[in-house]
Amino acid sequence: MSTVKHHIKPRTIVAIIIISALVHIFSLYLGLNQLSDWRWVNIPIHTAVEIAGSFIALFVAYLLLALERKGIGTSFNMPIAGAMVGMGIIDGAHALVSPGQLFVWLHSCATFFGGLLFAVVLLPKRMRVKFTFSWPKLVLIFAVVFSFLSALLNDFLPLMTDSNGFTPIAQFLNTCGGILLLLSAIKLFWAYKSHNLSDDLLFVLHCSMFGFAAIMFQQSQLWDLPWWGWHILRLLAYGVALWFALSSDLMAQLRTEEQNKTLDEEIKIKKNMLAVIKRRYDQANKQHKTILFNLSDTVIMTDVDGIICSINPAGEKLFKYSADDLIGEHVEKLMPDHIAHLHKDYMLNHNGTDETTIIGVNRELLAIDSEQQEFPIELAVNVHDGEGEKLYIGILRDISERKRHEQQLLKAKAEAEHASDAKSAFLANMSHEVRTPMNGIYGTLQLLSKSITSDRELDLIDKALYSTRALNTLINDILDFSKIEAGKLDIDPHPFSLSALLNSLESDLRMLLADKDIVFTVTNTLEHDQWLGDSVRLRQILLNICSNAIKFTEQGKVALHIARGRSKGFVIDVSDTGIGMSQSALARLFDRFEQADASTTRKYGGTGLGMAITNSLVDLMGGKIDVSSTENEGTHFSVSLPFEESDKAVEVNQSTPEQKLPDLTPYSILIAEDNHINRIVIEALLSKTGAQLHFACDGIEALEQATNLSLDLIFMDIQMPNMDGIESCKQIKAARIATPIVALTANVMKEDIYKYQQEGFDGYLAKPVEFEQLLTTLNEFFPQIRKG
Repeated sequence: MSTVKHHIKPRTIVAIIIISALVHIFSLYLGLNQLSDWRWVNIPIHTAVEIAGSFIALFVAYLLLALERKGIGTSFNMPIAGAMVGMGIIDGAHALVSPGQLFVWLHSCATFFGGLLFAVVLLPKRMRVKFTFSWPKLVLIFAVVFSFLSALLNDFLPLMTDSNGFTPIAQFLNTCGGILLLLSAIKLFWAYKSHNLSDDLLFVLHCSMFGFAAIMFQQSQLWDLPWWGWHILRLLAYGVALWFALSSDLMAQLRTEEQNKTLDEEIKIKKNMLAVIKRRYDQANKQHKTILFNLSDTVIMTDVDGIICSINPAGEKLFKYSADDLIGEHVEKLMPDHIAHLHKDYMLNHNGTDETTIIGVNRELLAIDSEQQEFPIELAVNVHDGEGEKLYIGILRDISERKRHEQQLLKAKAEAEHASDAKSAFLANMSHEVRTPMNGIYGTLQLLSKSITSDRELDLIDKALYSTRALNTLINDILDFSKIEAGKLDIDPHPFSLSALLNSLESDLRMLLADKDIVFTVTNTLEHDQWLGDSVRLRQILLNICSNAIKFTEQGKVALHIARGRSKGFVIDVSDTGIGMSQSALARLFDRFEQADASTTRKYGGTGLGMAITNSLVDLMGGKIDVSSTENEGTHFSVSLPFEESDKAVEVNQSTPEQKLPDLTPYSILIAEDNHINRIVIEALLSKTGAQLHFACDGIEALEQATNLSLDLIFMDIQMPNMDGIESCKQIKAARIATPIVALTANVMKEDIYKYQQEGFDGYLAKPVEFEQLLTTLNEFFPQIRKG
């Protein structure tokens, strides 16, 4: 919006102030020199001048009040209006009395009080704000009362003139008033410089002219030229004030006219905008109706009472009603009775509070059509507040087909889970059934290795033991793969020593290397030895990769190299000079039951599970495995594992390869095992310890012997007839029998071991039983035998 600028230029006002000062100086010069004896006694003219000034002052005060109400004018409308009222009233009273003491008194007081009232502009802003619209009224009352009392007490007034001219009192009042007026002019000029308001500059002129007139007073005599000069200056000062008031009022009118003109233009623009908005609204409304009537979803609109206001064609088709049949009916007509009852409660709760659980939430409900057939729907309700009327908009769709699919998926999922569980149970049972006779074979072989002295026979026994361990590894691989497929294989991070793991790895690979003309090297460049990770699974990864490298390498070398990773953890590189792989074989390397080709399987054997399990284990650990290979040159594996360094020192077992049999002559041990061969093997393994051995064929016998005998240790098989090992252990513990119980089991998965611990077992020993592990277990539960 454009603004109307004040037509009074600052330079014009400054020029008038300079001219006023020159008039003052010139009239004073003439009055003191060439025209010093000149007198012009003309009371009517004097009265006319003063009365005119008085009326002008009051009119200006009135206009200042009007401008203040409009928020325009000077920076000091109220203080200036009060000063104009005071000066106007007292000057008017001065004009109405005859020349004399009262005449001079009222004039001098008009100047003094005018300066004093103008000086209000010098006060701080926090004090000026107290001068409101009541201030000019108070000044008016004071000026009238003062003028009246001055006339009434004329005889008591101080002497204002004598034979020498104006008395010191008269000069003091005029001089003080003049000085205050000039100070006020300086303050107004400063305000002008700060706010750039020309109206402030006009009153700089007014105050300056009054100040000059007051100073001229003490240098004049009644009716001489300077006396008439300052009267003319005062009249001009009042004229300047009138000039300001009239011009400001004119400016206000011009502003109003311009605002009206601008407002008319804005109204015209807004009318055009409204027309455009209406066209767009009509177009959008038409589009919305088109969309609504072509939606495949049902849209129902109801009022707060649940009365249907509208329904789209999709709703008519869904509910088998016409729109006319439903509009005006309650929406509960489309709900089964039990849903309709809940709907009433929901609506009561929603209408009584701002909180709700139904608005904007997708819900699955049942609906009913005109044939009273129920069907499932998905419903979302939103609220529309328009023109004071609240409406509920429901968007729903028939989900019968989706529900059928969901049921089919749930059924298929349940069948798949059942099949997976059945497979897991089958594998676990097969594992147990295979490990049980294998325990007899493995135990017998260990016993034979202790009694045979022939090198050839010992070599045959070692090969048989190695084959048994390989069979055990194969069973573990099958179980691991089953767990991986079911998503039930967990990683168990714990502190471990990498150097100890590598030493154990070399020992495990020694039999594979015995018949090979190859060199196997292990290079560990890591300075830190303690790490946090699953060492069991890491060992499994290394065994799978290294055993494959050795198996497929006839000559040359297999190198295992470990270095720090780029960000954290470490990188394992395994390189060999073996037969290598083609690119097609490399692409299938991590697929289950896959090998390079049929000839590889015939020549080297294997199930094709090892690399698939290795890849899954690396992935579960958050690592990465890369493979490169060239046929007839070799293969390179790189495994990156993000293990964290551990500050916890891990005790490395430095046990000798062969532990001595302990002397357990004073002790009694119970072996609960249903398999006759396994009982014989364990008896043979433990007989040389001197312990008193007791046997039970099922959990019931084990419970009876634990109750009746004083036992020091119990080895408890898990799967036994009549009562299994878990139930027997629970009942023994419930009878407060303190004998430690070790689970003797083929089920050695992590979750199995955890389960045994929860059921009360004090330890476990895996089948097939390793003689060294058996001795370790005895050392754990008979600590005093270590002293020998």
